[in-house]
Amino acid sequence: MPVARRVRQLAASLDRLSAMDFQFGQRYVVVNLPAAFAEAVVGDKVVRRHVVQVGRPDRPSPTLTTFITTVN
Repeated sequence: MPVARRVRQLAASLDRLSAMDFQFGQRYVVVNLPAAFAEAVVGDKVVRRHVVQVGRPDRPSPTLTTFITTVN
């Protein structure tokens, strides 16, 4: 991938994150859809990483921000 294209992708991701106006707490879970994994973060350290099922181009995974109360 050309460097200029990757820089544009990163800039678009930064714009999306900035627009979210979300403050991460001490503990949080983040899902990286392109890489198909979820990470549980405590402080500044990843304490768990799991593979996740993600959408397809014709049925993309939704973007959301929520509080987790229970995990099965």
